[in-house]
Parts: sequence; C-alpha cells; structure tokens
Amino acid sequence: MTLTWLGRAFLYVAFAGAIGGMAFQLRALVQPRRSFAMLWAGLSLLGVLGAVGVMQYALVTHDFALAYVAAISGFDSGRSLDPRQFAKV
Repeated sequence: MTLTWLGRAFLYVAFAGAIGGMAFQLRALVQPRRSFAMLWAGLSLLGVLGAVGVMQYALVTHDFALAYVAAISGFDSGRSLDPRQFAKV
C-alpha cells in the first residue's frame, strides 16, 4: 500500500511540473519574462524517474507481474505449450 501512494505522489509531481511548465511558458510568450523551463522540466523529470523507480522496486521485491503472467498463461499448471498455437494463420 505504501508503494501505491508513493508512486502516485511522484506522478502528481511529474504532472505538476508539466502543467506548471506549460503555464509559465505561455506567460513568457505573452509577457517578456523568463519561463524557468529548466526548473519545470527538472521537476517533471524527477517525478517520472521517481515513479519508475517505485515501479521497479515493486516488481523486484513483490514479483507481481511474473505471478500474473504465470497464472494466465498456464505455465503454473505444469503443462507444456505447443509453439504452433502462437503461429499466425
């Protein structure tokens, strides 16, 4: 549960950086002011990297994706799959 809200918090930071950057860029186009584009881009990048880091940590420590793939593909039942069933007709 902690990873869920931490990942969402990083995504909110990324979205705030993107929207803030757009707003300040529009303001800089209308009025002769600095846009602080690097600051907003850095904030957005920090949010994206944080969210990806949380996802990677969750996948490595909890192994959600591999258990899900094994459950839906039949690999956990011990039967072997025929490669011909994946061939396009």
